Amino acid sequence: MSLLDTLPFQIFGWYGPNEQFLSRQTLGELVAAGFNSTLVNLQGNDIERGLNDAAAVGIRLCVVPKGVFSLWRTPGTVDAVGQQRFTDVIKKYEGHPGLLGWVAIDEPMADVFDDIGRLHQAWKAANSQSLFYVNHWMTNQSFGKARSYEDIWERLQRVAPVPFVSADGYPIFACTEEEWLEGKGKPE
Repeated sequence: MSLLDTLPFQIFGWYGPNEQFLSRQTLGELVAAGFNSTLVNLQGNDIERGLNDAAAVGIRLCVVPKGVFSLWRTPGTVDAVGQQRFTDVIKKYEGHPGLLGWVAIDEPMADVFDDIGRLHQAWKAANSQSLFYVNHWMTNQSFGKARSYEDIWERLQRVAPVPFVSADGYPIFACTEEEWLEGKGKPE
């Protein structure tokens, strides 16, 4: 059974306050707005402080553990040391009432999927019941050697088979950037 099986439907907030702006007040405002989870970027002692504040107001955090590993859009950046650091931080906070899960990466390109797989292995090594989360941004640039969106999803599921993924979608405008900034563009 995963954490998803034990919780009500997650109303996920991409409010994403960083450690400078994360407080019980900002988290409480999210709860008052009806959210029961949100994504945050935290590192070091701020992870524990954020999780404690979240638990105190009744929201759960999906944490980007800054400083634990460095994965953005550069393949080959997650090594055995990064995997072990991720396993250690997961074990440290496993079962915390303010924790929903861990963000491996936001909007990955296909060429970092092997690194995502290594992070998934570290998460599995921690025997975690928390979420392992990847948010996609499906663009032609993210394809790498993939032929289609389906190929991207299949590749991700081979390296990191997770029950919860999401994808960003941005409208395409038929105008120049200048026209869009002036409010003259319209979605196509």
